[in-house]
Amino acid sequence: MMATTGGTIKKTPVEQFVNVRKTGLIAIRLRDDDSLEWVKEVSEGDEVLIVTREGKCIRFNQQDARDMGRASIGVRGIKVKKDDIVVEMDIVKDPTKADLLVVMANGLGKMTKVVNYRFQSRGGSGVKTANITEKTGKIIGAKVINEEQDCDLIMISKSGQTIRLSQKQIPTQGRTTQ
Repeated sequence: MMATTGGTIKKTPVEQFVNVRKTGLIAIRLRDDDSLEWVKEVSEGDEVLIVTREGKCIRFNQQDARDMGRASIGVRGIKVKKDDIVVEMDIVKDPTKADLLVVMANGLGKMTKVVNYRFQSRGGSGVKTANITEKTGKIIGAKVINEEQDCDLIMISKSGQTIRLSQKQIPTQGRTTQ
């Protein structure tokens, strides 16, 4: 599964990339104002989460995107507004044991249970994943984290200050909170 900053997704079987030439292969056709940022492996039963900078998130089954050839442009994964872009596309294996970590530009972050995001059809506008304010800043990153994982988050400020914290220190909150 591939995703672009403009909200386009494309699912292509891995077998189509077996014989890669020295000059490469075309994996996706892109519009001039778009860029390919995420490529993730999906399998039967997986779900896709796409998060935008302006605080929207869509959750849908990977089967909603049909398999396509290498040279195709893809389909709409999420409808993004004119001043918005996608900041993350991630895959959910088991939604009952997964949280979505969202980090905002001014250093705030939160985790929300994936099951709090209702299923939608691919191509919708998504639902609110964070209350974006001047205090929080826009969303700069997101990641699906399984409950079984024990991981740390390392953040680096523009001035080079580094902060490391355990995922357990990040509060689990509702979808529309700051």
